[in-house]
This record gives sequence, structure tokens and C-alpha cells, in this order.
Amino acid sequence: MRRRNRCEWTGGKKPVFEAPLPPLEPYARCKCGRCRECLENQKWDRIFAKFEVKQHWDSTGIFRSALHDL
Repeated sequence: MRRRNRCEWTGGKKPVFEAPLPPLEPYARCKCGRCRECLENQKWDRIFAKFEVKQHWDSTGIFRSALHDL
């Protein structure tokens, strides 16, 4: 079986890009606190807050090299 390049699959036409895509904006959450989306976000924020890392590994000394304090 012979491999085909992209131009053969599209009939020799190159893709045409009309205009550049607009820059992505950071996702803005709704802050009303009453809609379904806000209630879902609050629920998941409470769930994920349980897994928040409260201390840094550097301060505990776990997995620290023996040569670290020299």
C-alpha cells in the first residue's frame, strides 16, 4: 500500500486559513452564587479542598538528600 501525503487526500488543495484565531481568554466563572453552575462549582470546590496540600515537601525533610544540609 502506498502512503499518501496530505495534498493527495485533499485533492491537491492546500488548507486556506481565513484569519488568525483570537487570543484565548482565561475562563471567567459566574459569581452570582445562585445559579446551577455556581452551586456545582461550590460543591466541587469543597470536595477538592479536602485534598489541598497544606505543607511543602521541602520543609518536612521527606525525600531530601543527605547532602542537602552540608
